[in-house]
Amino acid sequence: MARTPNIRFQMKSALNEMAYFGHSKHEDQVRTYQERQQQKAQGIARCDYMKVDYTADKIYSYGTMKTYQAEVGRFADYLSENGYKKCTMEEAKNQIQGYLDYQRERGLSAYSIHTTCAALCKTFQTRMEDYSIPERKLSEITRSRGTHTHDKLNEKRAGEALEANRVLGLRRSELERLRVSDFQDRGTEIQMNTVGKGGKHNTTVFRSPDEIEKVRLMLAGKNQNDYVFDRQLFKNDADFHQTRAEAFQARYQRIVDDMKARPEARAEYQQIVRDTFAAKGKELHEDLDRPYICRGSHRQHLKEQGLSVVYDRTAVMMVSLESHFRSGVLVQNYLAK
Repeated sequence: MARTPNIRFQMKSALNEMAYFGHSKHEDQVRTYQERQQQKAQGIARCDYMKVDYTADKIYSYGTMKTYQAEVGRFADYLSENGYKKCTMEEAKNQIQGYLDYQRERGLSAYSIHTTCAALCKTFQTRMEDYSIPERKLSEITRSRGTHTHDKLNEKRAGEALEANRVLGLRRSELERLRVSDFQDRGTEIQMNTVGKGGKHNTTVFRSPDEIEKVRLMLAGKNQNDYVFDRQLFKNDADFHQTRAEAFQARYQRIVDDMKARPEARAEYQQIVRDTFAAKGKELHEDLDRPYICRGSHRQHLKEQGLSVVYDRTAVMMVSLESHFRSGVLVQNYLAK
């Protein structure tokens, strides 16, 4: 009888087989969208055509692979401690819910458990909705809230990059990789193309005269292949997430103000949203004419802070085109905080 391999080896091998570094996730997303639309037009049930997903068995980012490998390593430790050091993938899969419950009992945050669940779902090709995991509550997030010991020091160490990011709105790793060649100056607007979380290709378009002027100053005197920022600016724990939020908040308010000043602007922005979703191979499920209203514990938390609980969905979706493509993610993590 053939020996059953160590489950740690099996899981890590399963993830390694999904490595698809250097390939375009966007192309697979478009292919998925087009095939789903074809099946939808043929009258195929949604529960069936939604099974089409050319990204499901691929990992496009080195960072994602590293995170998932670490997560399955911890799951392997748990399996070993519970007598499953050598078992089949099916047997290991049956232990996932118990492991997630164990993580919860240990006091891990809902966000950490979600990351664990995502890694295991990718490894075993299951769905997150198949498991019971705690709800993530925005009121429990502490990142970029309040003041921290090193804030003033980091403003000196990383001041140039922090200030620039109040316009660019990128994550730390994206800022570090940013090159002059990632920008295309078209006169009346500047387009910035970046590769973000999970290998996702993102596009930001700077349209306001103030943004355009600041971006041009950032790039002045640099060659096409140069990094925009010196590496030394990132050798610290500066809060780039906060400046990313500030950039998104400023863009949101600018769009809201424009729609108030120009009634026709709303239709223009809504068309940009629809066109971008189609170009990215995504279905737009949100009603752009309905405001986004925060609910549950997040709503209560915002009220206690005296902050707004209602947001213009058209403006939210315009800003979300830069990375998330979901109003909830943008409002909860960047606008309403």
